[in-house]
Amino acid sequence: MRATSAILGRRDKGGFTTAPGVILETLSCFCCEAILLNSQRNFDLDPLNENATTGGKIWMKVGQLMATVLITGCDRGLGEEFALQYASKGDHVIATCLDPDQLAGRHTFGSNVDLVRLDVTDEAAVVRLADTLEGTKIDVLVNNAGIPGPHPVLDETDMVLWRKMLEVNLIAPFVVSRAFAGHVASSDQKVIAFIYSRMGSITLNNTGRSYAYRSSKAGLNMIMKSMAIDLGPRQICVIGLHPGKVVGTDEAGLLAKASVERMRGVIEECGPHQTGTFYNYNGQILPW
Repeated sequence: MRATSAILGRRDKGGFTTAPGVILETLSCFCCEAILLNSQRNFDLDPLNENATTGGKIWMKVGQLMATVLITGCDRGLGEEFALQYASKGDHVIATCLDPDQLAGRHTFGSNVDLVRLDVTDEAAVVRLADTLEGTKIDVLVNNAGIPGPHPVLDETDMVLWRKMLEVNLIAPFVVSRAFAGHVASSDQKVIAFIYSRMGSITLNNTGRSYAYRSSKAGLNMIMKSMAIDLGPRQICVIGLHPGKVVGTDEAGLLAKASVERMRGVIEECGPHQTGTFYNYNGQILPW
């Protein structure tokens, strides 16, 4: 794993050495190996952290080209699994999460993984990260961060939580996608994927309840569809992905590992003709 601060971390092998705290101006990540400046532990974009730094540079070492994948919400669950699977392929993974130290404590990542502290509801932090990564070609943007529940009945709906869900599940993916659209457009694969839920489908709603979660995901439907139209001229494929009913490791059913494997397969097959489509994790097209 490349530890990160203002720019995605420190490189301490391969014959390159740098001093901590070096502030430079450019960044490019589409490569097999990168020589990274700064010796801080994580890439911290929290505006309340007075120790956060603001600049840096990455040096390139010639190697095999690979995809660059940016994933939000990698603290646990599907986001964590996406990061692990893309990393195991050798892709360059930019895994954003609220607590990079906890994620790093659970896994030993290679030099192709950058752990970035990011609150997706902090628009200024999202824009700073996009500016820091200016010039980086992002092949796949996975908008995974979200609040998954609960799903109460009508009379138990929590209005405070509802507003928070709209901020995290609906507005934040729009902000992230808008900020990184240019990075995706400059890449080869050009995919923006929203981790969605069939609970946002009006057609498939046969059980009611869950007003907050359903409305946040139904709204995400419209964002995805409009963005697919607006980004179409730039050849970006924008899709929604329902991960299925994922269960814990000690339960019978669809595990995160299998769900992410199948969703990655859908992403790999996507192109301009698939943009604006809502998929089940197994590639089945779902109704709105």
